[in-house]
Amino acid sequence: MTDFFAQYRGVETHLVVLEIIGVLFGFLSVWYAKKGNIWVYPTGIISTVLFVYLLWHYVCGVICSSMLIIQR
Repeated sequence: MTDFFAQYRGVETHLVVLEIIGVLFGFLSVWYAKKGNIWVYPTGIISTVLFVYLLWHYVCGVICSSMLIIQR
């Protein structure tokens, strides 16, 4: 079971929690869409915002790290 979560080694805990919350809101959004409920929109927006933030955090970290390596 520990190999399943090996990709999260070295990742900050709050980022993992945000990803789990984003997945839950994504599932809720799909469930509400299936039911035809209006809550599909806010849950989908929350899920999307969380994943955009996580992607921005990752990309900014990679770009900033590579810029520091280039400057040295």
